Amino acid sequence: MKQLLVFAIIVASFSSCIGSKKYASFVSRYYKDTTTYFNNDNPQIDIQYVDSSGFTPVVKVLKGKNYCIPAIFYWAINENYKCDLNPAIPARIFGNAIYENSLELVKNLKGCKLEITINSLPRRFTYQSRTDAAIFIVAYVVMGKQYIIPDDFTVSISYKISRHGELIKKGDITGVTPAQRFVNNRSTRKRITRQYLDSYDHHIRLAAKNILHGLTETLEKIPPENVMSN
Repeated sequence: MKQLLVFAIIVASFSSCIGSKKYASFVSRYYKDTTTYFNNDNPQIDIQYVDSSGFTPVVKVLKGKNYCIPAIFYWAINENYKCDLNPAIPARIFGNAIYENSLELVKNLKGCKLEITINSLPRRFTYQSRTDAAIFIVAYVVMGKQYIIPDDFTVSISYKISRHGELIKKGDITGVTPAQRFVNNRSTRKRITRQYLDSYDHHIRLAAKNILHGLTETLEKIPPENVMSN
């Protein structure tokens, strides 16, 4: 009986479900200090993103296939939460990374204005946790697995380059962020979520730098203003 009691306590500590509202609070707290605007002081670069006014929370969390199998000598608990970040969050991370690293881009503007529209950025991911526990005659075993995987990877922007109101060039640039499965079986749910979001923000900034490189190459091919007027 004592062994069963110890077993039950261990299983409960490893595998108690938290619910979608509680999991959403982990993400919301992580982004509580996120700026609500682009840090831009250059009027030659303008970044726009798809309006997210209808998406008010920081994140929407939907419960997936959660289940619990309680038995005398075996327990299995599975948690699955699908998360959809407010699109303004990756847009601001991406846009501010563009502005912060735009020195080379500005050098190649040649009197032009650059307008960037963010069409899509990754913002969906799934948290999943499974705990299996079994008790034997003289021992018990508890195994836990938890991981977070991104559900979308596409980075897409449109751009327009104009000079004195005249359109010179427009186009699209598409890329992807790394499809990485984030695993940490020894962390708490809160900690692994923070670790995933750290990695997510980092890769959004890397995507911005890659896009920035492509835009700089495009601007380098545009003739200076005096050449265009001749």
